Amino acid sequence: MKHALGGAVAGIMLTLGLLAIAEDPKPQPPGAGNKPPEEVWLEGEVIDLTSYLKDGSSGKDHWKVARAHIRNGTPAALLTFDGRLFVITPYNRDGFAPLQNAGEVVRIRGVVYERDGVKCVVAKESKKLPPDYKPEGGDGARHGGGDGGSAKVAPVGGDKR
Repeated sequence: MKHALGGAVAGIMLTLGLLAIAEDPKPQPPGAGNKPPEEVWLEGEVIDLTSYLKDGSSGKDHWKVARAHIRNGTPAALLTFDGRLFVITPYNRDGFAPLQNAGEVVRIRGVVYERDGVKCVVAKESKKLPPDYKPEGGDGARHGGGDGGSAKVAPVGGDKR
């Protein structure tokens, strides 16, 4: 009787184990499903990432604080006109130019990398735009509210104006 009960328990455990393996999706190798890097043009406001994530701080009233935070090591990001966020990641000699324009609207040419949902841009070129700049097709609204225009993500071979 003990052997029959032990055999039944072992059979149930084997069946459950096989079912668990069958339902478990194959593990993906590191980096699977990530987009290859591409060089693009982006437009938006350079923000200090911590203040923005903490309480949404950005815009004209926050530029002095953003600049001080970034100088002291807070990560910077580009908040596009349509509300997308790109961490600005200096790499070697590239990527530092936008950090000088915290709280201001810029156009950046750079390489965009994405991994596990996080996007970053390594700037190759950065140009400060006028404070009253309005993106094409938009009403100039800043981030996310209504039709704020396009994010101006364009391949480098595309229109940089």
